[in-house]
This record gives sequence, C-alpha cells and structure tokens, in this order.
Amino acid sequence: MYQFNLEPLLRHRRFIEEHVHKEFVALQCQLEEEERALTKLVEREMELMNNFREIKEKGASGSMLGLYQDFFEQLSQEIHIQAASKREVQKKLDQKRDDLMEAMKKRKALERLKEKGLQAYQRKILRQEQNLLGEIAITRFNRTHKR
Repeated sequence: MYQFNLEPLLRHRRFIEEHVHKEFVALQCQLEEEERALTKLVEREMELMNNFREIKEKGASGSMLGLYQDFFEQLSQEIHIQAASKREVQKKLDQKRDDLMEAMKKRKALERLKEKGLQAYQRKILRQEQNLLGEIAITRFNRTHKR
C-alpha cells in the first residue's frame, strides 16, 4: 500500500487553504455590505438634491436652504467615509485572494507530488508482478521440458 510521507503536511495545507477561503468569502460578504451602504447613501443624496430643487423652485427661505446645504455637506462626508471603507475592504479582499491563490498553489504542488509518488509506486508494483509472472512462466516451462 502506498504511503505518502508528506501526508500530514498536505492535510495542513488543505486546512490552511480552507481557512483562507472562509476568510475570503467573509470579506466578499463584507464588501457587498459596504457597496450596499454606499449605494444607499448615494441614492439618499440624489433624493435630497431633488427635494432641494423643488424647495428652491418654490422659493424656500434662506435658513431652509442653509439647512439643506449643511445636510449636503454631512452626507457628502458620509459618502466619502463609506467609499474609503469600501476601498479598504476591497484592498483586504485583493490581498486575501492572493493569499488564497498561494495556498492553492502550495496544496496543488503537494498533490502533484503525491500523485507522482503513487504512479511510481504503481509502476513498481506492476514491474514486480510482471517479474513474478515471468518467473512462474519460466518455472513451468522448465518443469514441462525437463522430463
């Protein structure tokens, strides 16, 4: 029976890959949340602009326009912060993707090594079987022809 000497390392590499993959998926979910939050803020800003235009057309007071201006500034700042948060998560996701690719490469390298070892073992067993069958054939031939 074939025994891969580096099997514990292969199991460890699979574990590492699985762990990194889970972190990658979690970051993908987090990025989607950040994108939804940013979209919601931008939609809110567009809605506020429409309301501002309507109020301005109706001839709103200066204090009301000032309140809208303050709210625009606050919302713009929130959008800027949310966009920065989204970029940060995207950067983490890109790094985690690189980590995942590296973990996969390391695991696949060991799996290829294991497969090559198994193939070499199978060739060795086949050679041994062929040699044994050859010896049996020679022995039978010698027995039948010695008489």
